[in-house]
Amino acid sequence: MNKLIPICLASILLLSGCGILSVKERQKIFADGNEVYVGKTFDDLVKGKGVPTGTATLSDGSKVVEYYSSQVEISGGGSFPYPVSTYVRNSDGTGSWVYWEHMHTLPVRSWNKICKIDFIVSAKSIVESWKYEGKGCY
Repeated sequence: MNKLIPICLASILLLSGCGILSVKERQKIFADGNEVYVGKTFDDLVKGKGVPTGTATLSDGSKVVEYYSSQVEISGGGSFPYPVSTYVRNSDGTGSWVYWEHMHTLPVRSWNKICKIDFIVSAKSIVESWKYEGKGCY
């Protein structure tokens, strides 16, 4: 396992240097980064991902181990000029174009990106599976 984590991290760094990753590429990196823990011990999971945000013990002795994250993103709030023009006609029938700048303001928007990853750990402390929900995971 110790050899696999540096390989995954190197792959992420290599891919991130090649420009913007597609959604499918980000999903694969995310899935591979979690799939590596299946078959490993609970201790390996905690060593790799850190202390879980929650743990529930089931009646058969297995556990659901939760990793939850939340991030607020904000955009907008700026303003920029854009040119406006109009044709002004004189009383003699001639005219000319008049140009000026109008300021356009972008509204401030914010949203919360949430990710919840649940690992199922057997009563013998082996990670059996994982699942996730949320739009802030990858």
